[in-house]
Amino acid sequence: LQRTFRPQSIVFNWTFYSVLTMGAISLLISLFLAKLSDEKALFVAMTIAFGLHQWAKLQIAMAATSGLVEDRRSGALELLIVSGVTSENLIAGQRKALRYQYRWVFRLLILFQLLLVARLAAMCWDYKKISETAILTFVYLFAGCLFLYSDREALMRRGQRQSLVHNDPMKAFRSTWFYTQAPGWLLMVLIGAGWIGTGGLYSSSMGSVTGSSLVWMILCLWWSTRVQRRSDVDLRHGFHDLSTGVPFDSDEWSLRDDFRRAADT
Repeated sequence: LQRTFRPQSIVFNWTFYSVLTMGAISLLISLFLAKLSDEKALFVAMTIAFGLHQWAKLQIAMAATSGLVEDRRSGALELLIVSGVTSENLIAGQRKALRYQYRWVFRLLILFQLLLVARLAAMCWDYKKISETAILTFVYLFAGCLFLYSDREALMRRGQRQSLVHNDPMKAFRSTWFYTQAPGWLLMVLIGAGWIGTGGLYSSSMGSVTGSSLVWMILCLWWSTRVQRRSDVDLRHGFHDLSTGVPFDSDEWSLRDDFRRAADT
């Protein structure tokens, strides 16, 4: 259903590949400019990469949430459940279809990210030194590759989970996006406020900036992993309620799980 009846938006495809081409052009321009200008062109390319990362995540979240909501509205999801298809196969099937649909989007973003790493390494070689700012940029570029895949999985799982809670795809999308992405953005704002408040961002020592950035990345990856695990548990409970005609209540299931764990101990 996902691959056949819900193809990628033509507007998204044209816009994505056009902007990606602009980023590639900026990266090529940085190869032939003077040192000051090539840094600006590389910064433009990295900014484009960051924007495309966020846009791809938005698209995968919208696709994950709208799919199951539409299937519930049409009755197709209930029909599949009563026909004997297991919830595990339904969930895995939609995820596989979404990964297949967006496979080139994520592959090209990873490739572009790695090209940015290679260009930055070449610039450091030309300058005959690696500054702390360059090290921090390397860390963020590599972390972007990890976040791209970890956030994709978290958004897909959370989106499926919220599709069993909300009948409105936009409500499911908003709750998915904010629950998955907002903690990382909020933590980044708090760390940035701490840098500015202490003057660490403008001091000669970048060690604190790099250290706090690594802590932020580790916490974001931990949160993404937690979202994936919790969503998988809620999806099993949600499909159980759906098959019995009972509205899904995650709080009730959490209470049951707590009682079960207490009984086991």
